[in-house]
Formats: sequence, structure tokens, C-alpha cells
Amino acid sequence: MLTATLVALLLLSQLQSIVSRPILDVVRTAKLVSEQKDYAVRARKHGRDEIGTLVDAFNEMLDRVQERDRQLRTARDAAEAANKAKSAFLANMSHELRTPLNGIIGYSEMLSEEAADRGLQDVIPDLTRIRAAGKHLLTLINDILDLSKIESGKMDLHLETFAIAPMTREVIATIQPLAASNANRLEIEIPPAVETAEMRADLTKVRQSLWNLLSNACKFTRGGSVRLSAWTAPAPSDGVGSVWFAVSDSGIGMAPDTLQKLFQEFVQADSSTTRQYGGTGLGLAISRRFCRQMGGDITVESAEGLGSKFVIRLPLLGETASSPEATRAVVNA
Repeated sequence: MLTATLVALLLLSQLQSIVSRPILDVVRTAKLVSEQKDYAVRARKHGRDEIGTLVDAFNEMLDRVQERDRQLRTARDAAEAANKAKSAFLANMSHELRTPLNGIIGYSEMLSEEAADRGLQDVIPDLTRIRAAGKHLLTLINDILDLSKIESGKMDLHLETFAIAPMTREVIATIQPLAASNANRLEIEIPPAVETAEMRADLTKVRQSLWNLLSNACKFTRGGSVRLSAWTAPAPSDGVGSVWFAVSDSGIGMAPDTLQKLFQEFVQADSSTTRQYGGTGLGLAISRRFCRQMGGDITVESAEGLGSKFVIRLPLLGETASSPEATRAVVNA
């Protein structure tokens, strides 16, 4: 019995080595692939039995994964090259278009002044339309250029400290002609605590975001009211304070299905809205990306026929720089 037991243990040891060695090789190969993402390694085959068939199937799976990985890398490289080419094209195109457009706008203003001096009142409306169309096209070009910079990760933050109340009133003064064109009443609400408050952010991007929201409110409201409110919130125990801007209107409002796609590029409510009110659907998308890049966000509440309310939240003390990782997070958001 002792001899039989020893022989059995010896055979069992050899059998275990024959069975476990190729399986352990497969396990080690799988772990190596998982940790190093190296799909070129292969498990070693020890025989032509069932375990050898398993190793062949595992290596064949690695072949397919390696080929899929190669295709994905090729597609990613092509996409990156196309994105760089697109950004370069948009930058060059924007420059080439903005130069003559600024000339057209400038000459139309000069001609309007000269026509007024000569008493040629009948040509002034046409010159005014030319100037307005040029400015509108210039705004669209600037929006497309901003979007291309954001997507390529080249939109930097230029932070500075500025007073909140004067900036808010300046934006209101700028939007006043647009509100008057639709017979809208502009209202501003700045509590005493905000009159002396300051924030650190990209002044141009904050101002542009507010202007985009206010211009939309004035555009989609006829004979109603548009209100801009600002307030600050104290800092929590583990963070910094925040500043809030709310733009509310009594305009046409939006349906729930429209709110879901509101911040997508080149998206508006529907084709009838585009025909009636114009625009490309870039302003809100760019404004939200600006705010997220500065550490904040934009939210919206609206009901069809009851108006809309957009709220911007920004930190009182913005980040000192916009990292590539933060920019990519904004792009993917």
C-alpha cells in the first residue's frame, strides 16, 4: 500500500505539472496584457491536447484584439490630424474673412455719416442694413473660431480681478439697443453685497457669456421683460465662494424635449425658430464651455409660453491657469 501510494503521488505530481503549467502560462500572459496593454505577447503552447486547443483560442483572441487596437490607433491618429487641419483651416479662414468684414463695417459707418452730413436720408437705411449684416456675420465667424479653439484645447484663460457690479451694468448698457428693438424692458438686480464684491475670472468670457444669454432673452421676447440678477454665495468649509448670474425673460419659453439638446452645437428649438429668429445655435454651447472651463456651469429652467431662466455659477476665485486636462474635460462634457 505504501508503494502504491508513493507511485500515485508521483504520477499525480507529474500530471499536475502537465496540466497546471500551460494554464499558469495563460494566466501570466493575460495578466501581462492587462497591466501593460501589450497585445503582442502570446501564451506558450505545451501540447496538442485540450489545453493546447485552449491556448490556441486564447492566442487567436489576442491576434484579433491586437488588430482592433491597431485599427483604433490608426483611426485616432487620422482623427487628430483631421482635427488639427480643421482648426488651422478655421483659424486661417476666420482671419481672412474678418479682415474684409471689418473693412465693410467701417466703410458702411463712414458712408452713413457722410450721407447724414449731405442730407441723403434715403440711403442711410440701406447702409445701416449693410453694417448690421456685417456685424452679424462677424459674430458668427467669431463663434465658430471660439468653438474650434475649445475643441482643439487652445482656448486659454486670461484671469484678472474685477468688480462684479460695473461689469454687469456694462453688459446691460451694451444689450440695451437689442432690447429696445423688440420693445423689451430691461431690469437689473444687484444687492448691496455685490456692489463692492470682486471676482477673479476671464473678464472677456464672463462678459460674452452674459451677453449671449441676454441677447437670446431679448431675441425670443417681444414686448416683455428681461431681468439680470447677480448675487454671491459664501464659501463652504472646504472651498471658495461663488457668484451667480440669472437671466430671466417672459418670452416664448421652451418645451422639455428642447431643453435636453439646448447646449449642443448648431442646435435650436426647431426649423421654424431658426427661420423666424435666426442664429446658428452656437452661443449657448460656447457660453457653457466657457463657464465650465472657469470652474462653473450654466443651468436652465423653462416652460413653453412662460419664459426661460438661465443661471450662471462661477467661483469667486478662478483657477490660475487652464490645464490641457481641464480643457479636454470641457470638450468631452
